[in-house]
Amino acid sequence: MKKSKSLLLSVLMAGATLLPLSSCGNNDKVIRLQLTASKPGDVLTQSATALEPYLEAEMPGYDFKITVGTDFAADGTGLAAGTIDAAFMTASTFATTEIAEPGKVEMILRSTRAGFKVIEDFADKDGDHTSAEARELQLAAMNGKDGYKYRGEASKDPVSYYYAECIIKKDKVAEFDLNKDGAITLDELAGKTICMQAATSPAGYSYPRYAFSQVKEGPNGEKWENGMTMVTSGTPDASKGEYLYVKGSGYSTDFNNLMDGQYDALWGYMDVRLDAFNGGSGWEKWKGDEGVFQDKTYTVALTQGILNDGVAVRSSLDAEVKKGIADAFKKLVKEGDMKDDGKVNDVDGDGKASPAYIINSLYTHTGYVDAKNSDYEEEIEFQKWSAQNLK
Repeated sequence: MKKSKSLLLSVLMAGATLLPLSSCGNNDKVIRLQLTASKPGDVLTQSATALEPYLEAEMPGYDFKITVGTDFAADGTGLAAGTIDAAFMTASTFATTEIAEPGKVEMILRSTRAGFKVIEDFADKDGDHTSAEARELQLAAMNGKDGYKYRGEASKDPVSYYYAECIIKKDKVAEFDLNKDGAITLDELAGKTICMQAATSPAGYSYPRYAFSQVKEGPNGEKWENGMTMVTSGTPDASKGEYLYVKGSGYSTDFNNLMDGQYDALWGYMDVRLDAFNGGSGWEKWKGDEGVFQDKTYTVALTQGILNDGVAVRSSLDAEVKKGIADAFKKLVKEGDMKDDGKVNDVDGDGKASPAYIINSLYTHTGYVDAKNSDYEEEIEFQKWSAQNLK
């Protein structure tokens, strides 16, 4: 911060005016970035101190002032109010902030993760791999349409979203296929017992419940104004679109219980069956069994894309500064060895943690892609529904 203050003093003494970075009265060329993560405060502070010089090297002429936030919601509030310029942010936080303060916050980056080849292989007519149309194609392929062999293969390139999936035992297809079209859809699970995770799980509970809520018509023409609804005891009324919720106790146990017939369907992350095939702890009986993907299970539904977290800025920030921040993070997340903590694993011997290590240790981010607010339209609708129905 010394160089910034010295520069300001020199300019003022010369009688000139330094253009502000923002419209909030901040006359230093300072970018106020806030870190929030599920880490102890001292760890966040150390990471902030270590990250500042790397960011400043990528944006000459600007100083970074990195502070530690209390939670992501506070970050959204700070960006909307203009008290901070940038922050790491979840998709849900952006969506709720956009609902409350439209147009005040802008997503500029989304983190990436390993994806699935079946998603990469199928897109809609516009080339979008995450639209409802694309998901229908992917779902059909996962169930073997046109001879597609789905084995949970990883995509070539990382993706910035993930899905949750609903699966049943393959030998239940004929029984559940009420309209005899050869495919099972969510409406045909009315009256069935569904295993989902605890209410804190987005992929295992919240997004599945939202997916059910969007099903407005039953297989026999029943009309469900509020979509399919969850009951937690008794016998669900299929004519009303009810399904019985069973709380899961861990995905390996839940998968085994599904295959043993203890319930009719299982919601979980995509693709829970890959863990079964790899045969880790609790999955031992399925190790190496390719049948878990298509021969022994059937994929009923995929949720909308669940967007990864990323970096947001206040919308009023200068366009060049937004681009500079985005470019800096895209470069730094790849810079240096991800294991280089500058201490125990001082890979390059400089006594400093690498930028890649700092970012990954905070958020497990390994890369970024550009994001825009229109990417979050489905997420915004989900958050509006959640506010009314997941209290």
